[in-house]
Amino acid sequence: MRPFRVIPDTGTPNAGALMTYYPPLRRDKAFWGITMTQFLGAFNDNIFKMLLMLICADYVMADAANSSSSPYFDPYQTVASMLFASAFIMICGFAGYLSDRYRKKNIVVASKMAEIVVMAIGLLVFLLGDPGSKSFIVLLFGVLFLMGVQSAFFGPSKWGILPEMFSDTDLPAANGVIQATTFLAIIFGMVLAGVLKRLLGDELWVISLICVGLGIIGTITATMLRRTPAAQPTLKFSPGSLFVEPAVWKRVLQDRLLFKVLLMYSVFWFVGGVIALTITVMGKVQLNLSDSTTALFNASMGLGIGTGCIWAAKMSKKDIRLGLVTQGSAGLCCCAAAVAIFAILPIATGAKLWLIGILLFGAGFFGGWVAIPLQVFIQAHPPAEYKGRIIAVMNLMTWIGIMLASVYYFGALAVTGFAVEPSWILLSTGVIMLVAASSARLRTREHLKEEREVLAPVVATATPTE
Repeated sequence: MRPFRVIPDTGTPNAGALMTYYPPLRRDKAFWGITMTQFLGAFNDNIFKMLLMLICADYVMADAANSSSSPYFDPYQTVASMLFASAFIMICGFAGYLSDRYRKKNIVVASKMAEIVVMAIGLLVFLLGDPGSKSFIVLLFGVLFLMGVQSAFFGPSKWGILPEMFSDTDLPAANGVIQATTFLAIIFGMVLAGVLKRLLGDELWVISLICVGLGIIGTITATMLRRTPAAQPTLKFSPGSLFVEPAVWKRVLQDRLLFKVLLMYSVFWFVGGVIALTITVMGKVQLNLSDSTTALFNASMGLGIGTGCIWAAKMSKKDIRLGLVTQGSAGLCCCAAAVAIFAILPIATGAKLWLIGILLFGAGFFGGWVAIPLQVFIQAHPPAEYKGRIIAVMNLMTWIGIMLASVYYFGALAVTGFAVEPSWILLSTGVIMLVAASSARLRTREHLKEEREVLAPVVATATPTE
């Protein structure tokens, strides 16, 4: 017998509750719809973002060749990352309001349509812009900001609809598959961007045209999602709805466990953001690698995260295991520190690249252990009427972490006068993760009882419906 959940029909006064039957994931059209939609969205985003990061690295090397600036002086990636993060921070509160006020499927489809428009603007920049000029990179930064706005509206509904479409016991498996395929999309996107940039030369508009096509396909797959009722169809708009409302913050702060999980999620993305920024400059500038080889470093970490997500979902066994957060944090810390050390050791280039690639895979693998239990908890724990807005808080915390990663990355290089290899930033990042891991370990026992309560199945008798 498939599990049932009692879902209040908040759109009909005194309607009581609706009994919802959930088909097995492998036969669920909605599951494959959200999986493909997320895969295509992540694939699209990472093609464009990786292309932009590689262009930023080209600008850094051009500036160093034409002036006395350090080759490690990299304001471009820092600005790009902060612009993308700022879009989320500005929009996530309003996006959370919309996610609770309206049907999440409608918002997902509308967001995917907006993605087509944004990628079309990017295509125009590549067709009409002047590559190598400052105006060209500024216009690309503008497109990146619009990508962030689109993703900010997409996020709360995308993640918030999962506990509405699937049973509680299926959530860990659904998240594991979706996260794993997401990071496969990141891998393919990064690798494809690096390879196409090398092959196409000045014809980079072709890459942007591919992004437009992917946006169209993703919009079609978004229509496969299941229609679920709006969580709070009578939720009134107020100026506070443009931000995370005080009532939502109050609920988060009152729920001590939820607040801790959100903080840990922010730390995780802070560390991931620092590593992502460091890898590109470490590859292209410090190790003098090609675009495609540098992209493979990013892909190694993405493959590791995807594998780690699947492994974490398997170990969870239809439960939430917050203990994996501590173990994964410690493993990520060790791998990041090892990359920093091997990057400067005087060993053969081939061996060094293999070692760094394996260690980045390991960092990603343990990162998957951190991401899955935290994300499933944030989806399953909040009450239905707050779910969209609390997921918006999750997005806010995520992107605050990523923005701080940009500040930390640039600040760490500035403190050394841009004279120290960027790989050393990974060592300091590993120390930060170690502190967070130690903190999480202290709380693991405290979480055990609450972990079991969060996903306690709702037992109800009902007749399966279509």
